[in-house]
Amino acid sequence: MKGYIGFEHHKIECVVGVYPHEHKEKQLLYVDLQVESDFTACSLSDDVKDTVNYELLAALCTELAVTKQYRLLETFAVDVLNAIFFKFDVSWAWIRIKKPLGLPSATYSIVELERFKDE
Repeated sequence: MKGYIGFEHHKIECVVGVYPHEHKEKQLLYVDLQVESDFTACSLSDDVKDTVNYELLAALCTELAVTKQYRLLETFAVDVLNAIFFKFDVSWAWIRIKKPLGLPSATYSIVELERFKDE
């Protein structure tokens, strides 16, 4: 049985942006993420080791954002999706990254990507 797992509005404090002033202080990013996986094994075992652990997905997002200090949200999004397909058994993944300070006239600037296993 296939299903979706993920999270919304995962908060990450990191250095991000293309302008020099954006590299002087950490900014907030919010990440929404979903992946599609087969839930057959975990539904039978009721064990987190048999599913895609959303805590590990969130930690992956945080680790990449903090350590790489991206200039572009697009690069961050691609790296997250690539890492997910490398580390987890998923057939599809979707990410939306929201940057509150990206555009003063908007609540957030966003980047949204999806990827299928065979891409």
